[in-house]
Amino acid sequence: MVEAAGSIIVVMDRDGTIVRFNHAAEEITGFSFAELQGQPIWEYLIPEEIREDVEGVFNNLTAGNIVGNYENEWLMKDGSRRLFHWRNTVLQDADGKVTHVVSQGYDITDIRKTQQALALHKENLEHLVNERTAELEEITVYNRTLFETSPIGLVLCDMDGRLVDVNPAYLGIIGYDENEAKTLSYWDLTRMILSKRKPCNFRHCRRVDATAPMKKSTCTRVENAFRYASMVS
Repeated sequence: MVEAAGSIIVVMDRDGTIVRFNHAAEEITGFSFAELQGQPIWEYLIPEEIREDVEGVFNNLTAGNIVGNYENEWLMKDGSRRLFHWRNTVLQDADGKVTHVVSQGYDITDIRKTQQALALHKENLEHLVNERTAELEEITVYNRTLFETSPIGLVLCDMDGRLVDVNPAYLGIIGYDENEAKTLSYWDLTRMILSKRKPCNFRHCRRVDATAPMKKSTCTRVENAFRYASMVS
């Protein structure tokens, strides 16, 4: 079963000496079983900086404290490193004493690199989105400033003619405050004689997204008063 397994399997006695090392382990690490048989696993396969931690896990296993899953790097024969996810079990004698530790490892090096690359890509995308959002916010503030400070009366209507937004210059033309203006429609500010013709302009806007400049009279708050203005829809 040890040789038939597709994952790495290494069997060690309670001192950490390698007693079995399957073919998959040989292929991945570059070490033959003959090279490692009877050798402490820490001397060949465990990077020095994590040796103490791995020995601690191993000692827990030999004490009967099963650490089911664990991840650590192994040193390959060519000096490179690969990351493995381990599942550990133990063999016991008739008295229940742990005699061997059996570790089954799955090479997750490429998976982890992919995860890290995706995380970095996500971080870069979020950075770009945040930058673009900041740029759009600046543009919005700039456009709003132009709208508010323009000496030209500006009004935004929806396609049903309702006033959605007006600037101070336009409020000065019609004589309403902002809250009052937003209760009005385009038709409320259009002379009756023209109101039947104006819907045609809105239908034209729906078709071509714009109309040519035109001159129209606008009803103001003062009764029977009109002002003429050039308008671009």
